[in-house]
Amino acid sequence: MLAAYEWPAASIHPAKLVQWLLNMGIDRGVTLFTHCPVSKVERSPEIDEKEWHVHTPRGTVTALTVIHCTNAYASLLLPQLESHLTPNRAQAHSLIPPPELSGSKTLTSTFSLRYGLKHFYSLIQRHGDGTLILGVSRTNPTLSMEALSGTVTFDDGRYNEEILEDALKQWKVLLFPGEEPAGGGTRIHGEGFDHAWTGIIGMTDDSVPFVGPAEGLDGQWICAGFCGHGM
Repeated sequence: MLAAYEWPAASIHPAKLVQWLLNMGIDRGVTLFTHCPVSKVERSPEIDEKEWHVHTPRGTVTALTVIHCTNAYASLLLPQLESHLTPNRAQAHSLIPPPELSGSKTLTSTFSLRYGLKHFYSLIQRHGDGTLILGVSRTNPTLSMEALSGTVTFDDGRYNEEILEDALKQWKVLLFPGEEPAGGGTRIHGEGFDHAWTGIIGMTDDSVPFVGPAEGLDGQWICAGFCGHGM
């Protein structure tokens, strides 16, 4: 049985959102440091002090408030989260659209092809250049155990070929069964698969993010574990 339904939803451009947040912060006097990883956060040695010392290769920053926004990597500085915040390598793919999805035929909505609660494929189309972004779920019963086991990692230096092949199969066979050129043949140069990439997402035990004070660490806060949103 097949079914389709539509409902109001929001979509964002992640890069533009992040750039806007950075610009807003800088305009308000925030100093941004890049290539400056934090190695340790420790309480000031002064008995009555409530300050935290944030250690980096470029020096130590002292602050009353520390906010951890490193998502899946938060457990490096907050080891108590290690068993509750799992790093997972997600994967996405960009495709150059055929004429059937170009110009006036560009998709006006985002949509998802779902086989189950945790087995699905998502598709969005950028209005600027028409590029299609094809995402995949972390759970997929058609993939080998080797492909699935390789997703629990901090390594985002490569993408998985098996996941790519499965995604492209869904695109060609299920998402648009009439997408191939009429009368056979192949698409013109440049159409179809363009690029694949990965990103590390933070998964929590109950799929609810950690947002609030860090337990037992007065002045430290946590904002992490968004379970894939924003990858």
